[in-house]
Amino acid sequence: MENEHVFCVNRIVEDTRQGAIAVATANGLVIFDRDGRQKQVMEREAGLIADHVTDVAIYHDGQGGDGMAPGDPRRESRF
Repeated sequence: MENEHVFCVNRIVEDTRQGAIAVATANGLVIFDRDGRQKQVMEREAGLIADHVTDVAIYHDGQGGDGMAPGDPRRESRF
């Protein structure tokens, strides 16, 4: 699958707990459901520091603090 957001892919991370797949791309962070349907595109307008997302990490702190941290080596956004 390729579209205006999903190309130049930097990282693909599966969140098995939430049933989602996060794809860090040159044009934002794209979230897919477990069936591969695109559900959300996050860009600067959605609160990211930049549209270019080089990495993404999924975290679960055991106290309901689940989320993802998209970013690049110099900056990080947390959701």
